[in-house]
Amino acid sequence: MVDSGSLNRMRRAGSDPQAALDNNDSYPALEAANALVVTGATGTNVADLQILLLYPY
Repeated sequence: MVDSGSLNRMRRAGSDPQAALDNNDSYPALEAANALVVTGATGTNVADLQILLLYPY
């Protein structure tokens, strides 16, 4: 789960978010930021989950 502080948490934990993007390997960077959502086995080959929250103004 990524928010406005995720990049700073990744960097403080010693992870390089740009290198993670360049390597198509977000797991270590998200793990370093404590931003992983671990669901367990889903029984499908779909690996991405995206959720967008919108707040009314």
